[in-house]
Amino acid sequence: MKKVLVVLFFVFSIFSFADTWLEDHIEDILEQKYEYISDGTTRLELDIDVHERKNDVLINVKVDDDYRNVKQNFNRSYYNKVIKEIEGTAKKEANGKKVIIKSIF
Repeated sequence: MKKVLVVLFFVFSIFSFADTWLEDHIEDILEQKYEYISDGTTRLELDIDVHERKNDVLINVKVDDDYRNVKQNFNRSYYNKVIKEIEGTAKKEANGKKVIIKSIF
C-alpha cells in the first residue's frame, strides 16, 4: 500500500509541475543572460516574466522600478537590440511555440 501511494504521489507531482516547466526554463535562461544590461555607460536591471498559453510563449520585459531615473540616459537603440536578442533566445528554447514579447521601457 505504501508503494502504491508513493508511486501515485510521484505521478501526480510530475503532472502538476509539467505545465510550468517550459516557462520556468525559458525565464531562467533569459534572466541569466539579460537580467542586467549595459550600454557602456549606464546599467539597467530588467524584469523578465514568462508565461505559457496554449501554443504561445508570452514574455514581458520591463526596466526594474529602481532604475527608472537611470533609464533616461540609457541608449534606447541598444535596449531594442537586447529585446531582439531576448526574442531570438526564447524562440530557440520555445520548442516551436510562437513567442510574443511585450517590452516596456
